[in-house]
Amino acid sequence: MAKGGDMTGERQPLVICADDFALAPGVDEAIVRLAEAGRLSAISCMAVMADWPQAASRLEALQDRCDIGLHLTLTDQSPLGAMPQLAPSGMLPALSKLFAAAFAGRLARGEAAAEVKAEVARQWDAFVHARGRLPDFVDGHQHVHLLPGVLSAVLDQVIRCPIGERPWLRSCWEPPARVLARRIATGKALCWRHCRCRCDGRPWPAG
Repeated sequence: MAKGGDMTGERQPLVICADDFALAPGVDEAIVRLAEAGRLSAISCMAVMADWPQAASRLEALQDRCDIGLHLTLTDQSPLGAMPQLAPSGMLPALSKLFAAAFAGRLARGEAAAEVKAEVARQWDAFVHARGRLPDFVDGHQHVHLLPGVLSAVLDQVIRCPIGERPWLRSCWEPPARVLARRIATGKALCWRHCRCRCDGRPWPAG
């Protein structure tokens, strides 16, 4: 595994993950070439995309080289099932609208919460059906897996897996001092840190 330095000068493991596999043929080709060249640690897949079942076959030769996970998508694409509350037009909302709904508590209760839970399950099942195995990890397009209400649905899905087979979850948390010292996308990084800290008060599952 590649090594990189953190801001304290200590050397720590560096995981390089390519997101958005199945978004477009050109994206897939670039990711496959990078993985074949040994430049990636992980590949995160958009099982919501129409091309996912066909694109997934390209990952068979890479599964011993990279972790291959589910890139949960709840923005800007067509969901795999009807979502009259969150996607009445057949298109998932922009991140700003999903963010507002999450922090208003809409994704944690009522019909919207049921829609999120069902869509998480559909994308999970689409991944497993195409790959024939559980994802190695779960993360989110635009980090939506950390939003209040969404994280609960993800955790509910993960804890159904046997402990030794549970995927790991990507966490976007960083100490605030490190975020401020880096001076890159400070507002965004602090916002996601706040989101991660308040999400449902549930611990990451063991395994």
